[in-house]
Amino acid sequence: MTRILYSLSGEGFGHATRSHVFLKELSKKHKIKIVCGGKGYEYLSNHFKDIEKIRSLRIIYKKNKVASISTLFNNIPRYLNYFTYRKIKRLIDEFKPDVIINDFENFTSWVGRYYNIPIISIGNHHVISNAKHKFSFKFIINYIQSRGAIDLITPHADYFFVTSFFKPTLKKKYKNKTTYIPIVVRDEIKKLKPANKGYVLVYQTSDSNSELLRVLKTIKQKFVIYGFNVNKIDENLEFKSFNEKQVYKDLANCKAVITNGGFSLMSEALYLKKPIFSEPVKHQFEQILNAIYLERKGYGMFVEKTSKKNLEKFLSSLDKYKNNLKKLDNKRIDKEFSDSIKHLNRKIEELKIIKLKK
Repeated sequence: MTRILYSLSGEGFGHATRSHVFLKELSKKHKIKIVCGGKGYEYLSNHFKDIEKIRSLRIIYKKNKVASISTLFNNIPRYLNYFTYRKIKRLIDEFKPDVIINDFENFTSWVGRYYNIPIISIGNHHVISNAKHKFSFKFIINYIQSRGAIDLITPHADYFFVTSFFKPTLKKKYKNKTTYIPIVVRDEIKKLKPANKGYVLVYQTSDSNSELLRVLKTIKQKFVIYGFNVNKIDENLEFKSFNEKQVYKDLANCKAVITNGGFSLMSEALYLKKPIFSEPVKHQFEQILNAIYLERKGYGMFVEKTSKKNLEKFLSSLDKYKNNLKKLDNKRIDKEFSDSIKHLNRKIEELKIIKLKK
């Protein structure tokens, strides 16, 4: 049985919900210890027992933008936190992992490399660094910032499993060490029976997008809204605080989804054949890239700023998006994911053997 230290980012719930799927599969064959902080720990500690809390990097949002300077200065003491590095070192000394699996978490990336432990990176962030892309030049600064963050947080991996609903051409140096994994969907989502009960689900990464709420009030449409951590009804807007089971239900029964550009919710919405209106958090290139490919594939609309005009255009085009979404074969997606898990298990054993030979 291979001993795996599984670390993940605690920013938002996306890394945690994705990791939940992998952890359930991997725990069938391996002994796993989880390390994370923030919302990742909040979510996964309800599902797994062998989990350690650490300090996690954060993104600061202001008016639906990444506040770059505030985020930088907030994270410097987190990134350099001596006590967290000591804790990771102690965990490695005690647990003696054969392999580290990393989903955008900085401490295990550096400590694992120091100990010469094989590292597997799992996540959609490496689609940015490992693949070739075409996008508007106006996003180039966001791209450079994102590449810099990826290199700082995950400076090294022996192999990459990249979760993505799009598969751009890989760069030459990554072709032999990168595998794409299709849409990652929790079992709870797979069991849902999608319906259309007439409302639009709105899910926001942060509660700073007050302009979106103003626009929604001008549309003759009911919106069920998550991300503002309140329970209230304001005209055509119904706000709900986060509840995992209720989110499942509201996602299954909505006619469409309005969100930023996070991979996990996008994946689940696509699996349920829900058209997506995506307004990425400004300056967050991963979300921007997801939204660009979402629109290219005809699964929804990418906007830089929500307006009454573009939202009404999206809502009037739902049939077009639904026809494109019908082309997504969930059985094929499930088969590809199952094959990817087998490949991941083989790669874990392969890296373990290489480590033992050193």
